[in-house]
Amino acid sequence: VYGTRLSRSAAKGIPLTMPFRFHYFLPCMFLQLLALSKEVKLKDSQDITAHLLSQSLSRERIREIRSLFSPKWFNSLSRTKKLMYAETANAIFELVDSRKDSNPDDTYNGFEPLLLRASFHSAGTFEKRDSTGGSNGGTIFNRGELEDPQNSCIEPAILEIEDILNNSETPKSDALVIAGLVALKRMNFPRMDLVRMSGGRKCFQKLAYRDRLPNPDFNPKEQFLHQYGLTKRELVALIGGGHEFGALHGKCSGYEGQWTPNPLSWDAEFFPDMMNNDDWKWYEVCTFKNNSIQFVQVEDPFASGSINEEEEEEEEGEEDACAIQNNEIPLLCEEQAMRGCHFEDGLYQAGTPPCNDGTLIMRLKSDFFLREDPDLRPHAIEFANYPDTFAEVFGIAYHKLTHSALNRCGVSGNPEGCPHGSRCQRTDNGGGYVLEECAFAKRFRQLH
Repeated sequence: VYGTRLSRSAAKGIPLTMPFRFHYFLPCMFLQLLALSKEVKLKDSQDITAHLLSQSLSRERIREIRSLFSPKWFNSLSRTKKLMYAETANAIFELVDSRKDSNPDDTYNGFEPLLLRASFHSAGTFEKRDSTGGSNGGTIFNRGELEDPQNSCIEPAILEIEDILNNSETPKSDALVIAGLVALKRMNFPRMDLVRMSGGRKCFQKLAYRDRLPNPDFNPKEQFLHQYGLTKRELVALIGGGHEFGALHGKCSGYEGQWTPNPLSWDAEFFPDMMNNDDWKWYEVCTFKNNSIQFVQVEDPFASGSINEEEEEEEEGEEDACAIQNNEIPLLCEEQAMRGCHFEDGLYQAGTPPCNDGTLIMRLKSDFFLREDPDLRPHAIEFANYPDTFAEVFGIAYHKLTHSALNRCGVSGNPEGCPHGSRCQRTDNGGGYVLEECAFAKRFRQLH
């Protein structure tokens, strides 16, 4: 093409200027640059794989590690940082594969549920209205937040992450998100493609958020909609998905039992079990200093259609009666629903529930609000009938929560600053650090 055009130009006496010639070379240059870029990325990828193989990692483990990260974000990192994140992920895989026990009162060995819970609680301090809290900041590693009563018994997971990062520059805040993803993968969550992470979170050393996590005795609707910015469908999936795993213990939270028979696997049993059975019974569960637990059957708090302040006062009275009966004050008393395990009221030892198969299946009040609230119930029914949809919406909601506030200026996920048409707005949030938030130009002009 160039030769033909050159002949025609010469025949007409038109000089072939540099801009004219460049016009024909430009597509070729672009293709060459594109090919070079792909070659560099391929070489870098092969180099990373070779390095990991040299550390005796299998190709399957390398694929597992890569599957945790957003390809766009991971490929934007330097070779050093890629290796840093890959080695952190591998160390967490080694932790969960070791079958190390996270709590002696569990009916299972494994750190997966506790690591997932820690990632939830880290992200659960996010406040959409001022873009504070959340996993971006790693504040759950700070003593003031870790000692929040709602974070009880999470410390073993935090200590394991800190031990893994002893000689690593991976941010603790990112490592905890990685830990949640490793836990989900090992517990057979089917939609890992929806939860791949982007990193680059900050770590704030002198900041702690307390009393921001959902209260298990109340309807989670308002908090999840306004504080987290989730939809009703997402909040139902997020709670149900988080409660597919693990167990609760009286000395940690006041509650006792498991949500599902298999606490180490995504079996999508949470909603069918709760929505399709009417034999749930409610108990007052009191935990004492010697780790014994008393179960006293109580009326269904949802029988009248709502839970009010008057009922909460009655609960305190029941707690007093429980204390008198045992001649001591219990450490914690909570109400929970149970099914498939009926027994006489009385005192039992923790870790040995009075059930034939040793499995105590329970639900919290916040779980039952998903069943009873008319705005939430349709989604709970949907997820009970369509487990694939349940997994999809949970994956979207979990990723949304763990990646909240990643748009703070200069934080990865937006590594070049604010997107086109916006600028960085800096305000002192009064909490010990300057909040940076990307605001679109029109909104920014209104604020200033």
